[in-house]
Amino acid sequence: MGRHDLVVLTFTQPLRGRDLRAGYLPSDLLWGALFSADVRLQDAPMPLESPYRVSSAFPYAGGEWLLPRPRAADAPGTDAPDSAGDRKAVKKLEFVNLEDFLTLAGGQRLSAERLARASARQRRALLPVTAQEPPLTMTDAQLNRTLRGTRHAGQGDGLARARYAAPLTDLTPTERLHLSREARGQGASGQTERQRNAQDRVTQATDTFTTDALAQPRLAFLLETTSDAQRARLLAALRLLADTGLGGLRTHGSGQFTLELQPVPDGLAVRLTASGQHVLLGLTHPTPQEAQAIDDSEDARYSLRRRDGYLDGTTLERQDVWMLTEGSLMPGPLTGQVVDVAPRLSAPGLAQRPERQHRNRDHGRRRMNRNILSFDVRIRPVSPVHIGIGNEVVGRGAYHLYRDSSKDALALLQPRKLAGRLLDHYGDQGNMAQTVRDRMEQDDYPSAILREIESGTLALRRMGVHPGALPLLRARSGGLKIITAQANGLPYIPGSSVKGALRTAWLDWQTQQSGAYPGYVADVTAADIRKPKQASQALLERSQTAGAINGLVEQLPVKSGTAPNRDIFRAVSVGDLLPDRPDQLTRVQAVLSMSYQAGNAGFARPSNKGQAGAEAWECLDPQSNATYSGVIQIDLDLLRRMQGRRSDNPKNWEILASALGRAEDWENAISLYCSRFYEQQSEHYIGILGNFKKQSGIITWGDENRVVDWIASEENDRRAEKIFPMGMGVGLLGHSILGSYAPEDVGGILGEETSERSEISVLKRVLDSGIKREAHAYQDQESPKPKSRRVTGLFVDGTGKKLPWTDMRAERPLGWTELTLTRRSG
Repeated sequence: MGRHDLVVLTFTQPLRGRDLRAGYLPSDLLWGALFSADVRLQDAPMPLESPYRVSSAFPYAGGEWLLPRPRAADAPGTDAPDSAGDRKAVKKLEFVNLEDFLTLAGGQRLSAERLARASARQRRALLPVTAQEPPLTMTDAQLNRTLRGTRHAGQGDGLARARYAAPLTDLTPTERLHLSREARGQGASGQTERQRNAQDRVTQATDTFTTDALAQPRLAFLLETTSDAQRARLLAALRLLADTGLGGLRTHGSGQFTLELQPVPDGLAVRLTASGQHVLLGLTHPTPQEAQAIDDSEDARYSLRRRDGYLDGTTLERQDVWMLTEGSLMPGPLTGQVVDVAPRLSAPGLAQRPERQHRNRDHGRRRMNRNILSFDVRIRPVSPVHIGIGNEVVGRGAYHLYRDSSKDALALLQPRKLAGRLLDHYGDQGNMAQTVRDRMEQDDYPSAILREIESGTLALRRMGVHPGALPLLRARSGGLKIITAQANGLPYIPGSSVKGALRTAWLDWQTQQSGAYPGYVADVTAADIRKPKQASQALLERSQTAGAINGLVEQLPVKSGTAPNRDIFRAVSVGDLLPDRPDQLTRVQAVLSMSYQAGNAGFARPSNKGQAGAEAWECLDPQSNATYSGVIQIDLDLLRRMQGRRSDNPKNWEILASALGRAEDWENAISLYCSRFYEQQSEHYIGILGNFKKQSGIITWGDENRVVDWIASEENDRRAEKIFPMGMGVGLLGHSILGSYAPEDVGGILGEETSERSEISVLKRVLDSGIKREAHAYQDQESPKPKSRRVTGLFVDGTGKKLPWTDMRAERPLGWTELTLTRRSG
């Protein structure tokens, strides 16, 4: 036996999921969540030769941990006339304190008085709580006033003792509110249901299901570790889980909690290491030898629970497993075993047939083994990356600037918590809302509140600030463009963003396949050069270009005869990518849209004829060296159904569907795309900007801190096959690759062909429209360039006024990441 800790969880947000119960979290959920969080932090699973163990989580109220009712209490005992009624009352108890637990485990009865106290104690322990008490109090007189008109009028203290087994003076403000509501016949379960709809991606059939949201009471569970190093790893994983949450919809903030460690009660600690009969405190799957010993024992009392569900973020069903429930009486301590519940994945090429399983009362449940190809994907930013939430820019009052040691820093504020603290500090002055707004806009707070902001208590997240962005933030009209983050403020990379970037990579792969090039050229030459906006859409809009290249304008064969799903990438699912650390993941950068004046005296300048100004953007910080991890899954069965019968002359979309199901093609497509991206970027920055005779515009080269020198570095050259564009500022760059290099067997530049109406190619016209050049210059065989490029650097002076072009410095491009793909299964 190892060291035991009692971990107390106070949920700040409701739990979401299915089969939720107030006051209970199963031990297998906690064990799996800890294991996953530890892998995310350590990049490797913990050795299981000496596994850690966790109990299920039960209510923790008033400094007392309630335990599951022992199953020994269900056995017939005395023949006294009232014993049957007592047994019914005992069965209504889910959780009991340690004293009652030991009494019932020994097969003894609880007196009627103890039963009443146990029931009231359980009722109080199951009340939903929050991490912070509400900012109000309810006196005895106020509570009795709310009881007027009920049968409990004037009996507040008696009601508290009857309902919660505690005097009114011992109740917290939250418990008093619940007591008042219950007296008026209003429930306090904290549970709600939400209806949701699912739609089959091929047949379009719909299904309706519900998800629960439950405001949990304070819970606690036992954590048993075998070494100090193992304990330190698991506590770090617990802190990550506190930030990211448990259950469903975690990216919306659901399931977040705070944690504290409490000593294990002495009476319980002694019995954890004792021999003899044991009562289980967690779901347990016994070893075959232990199962035989349980069957042979006449004193064993137990019940079984089937555990099933879905793989996180997927439609894959885990294998069912039956486990002994909490409270089961065992002839001795159990070691148990870890059970592999991974979905059964069939070998590629085998027909998939549904199988019918029968488990006790589970009749006729149909399930289909899914054929899945999956990868672990890791993304590490190597330049500032901004994945935003639209055009939302938070104003000057939404953040606080301060000095962290010797560096500038910014705290993104939590307005509601901050308003509450200001209310506590100043009191209600009659116009408190205006006072809060003024303080936030002026960034002027009392010293005590400043300490809480800068320590993170009142901050959603904290980040560094690039010197070039500081004047933009300090300006009275300043603003900050923030990135996508979870409700707790933890930045992440949305799976939808990664999927969109992967779609572009596969689009590039398609242009390299036999027969794709002539079709693309036909689209280019057919576009109307006299209508640049239409040409731009036809060439650069992802949906239209992908549809033309991939042949998705044709119907996909679907046997059901319903409307077909035309998007092959529906078979690809990408989970959100979460960071391997919780702090200092972002930095504020000054971002400028940059275009060029070409010619002998060429130079770089702000876009919009030099009128564009810099903005402050929050970006994933490459200096943090954080890695964001997730999973890519490809449904091979769905791809096969989309393909239908294979023909001797496959169409473009059939070729793509086939390639999406092969791991080697995924690796080749991404490495090819990354290499072509880096080659095109190097050619542009080094071959165009680096060849300007003089820098009479924005400084782009000259030392390792400038964008041209950084791109030309040996380090970037070494990782060329992994440089993957992500986020804002790289969409045009990714698409410009399609117009940069034709397949090797063709040569030249894709889209250089001209139409009958003009000697200037449409692709050149669109991509070069931001460069002022003479008409004959379009005939030069240079790689096309997008209209503008966003770069980070220094573009304003200390007052926020735009610098002269010759004093501006471009330091880094946006959106460069290093992507690593590792095959998991399939």
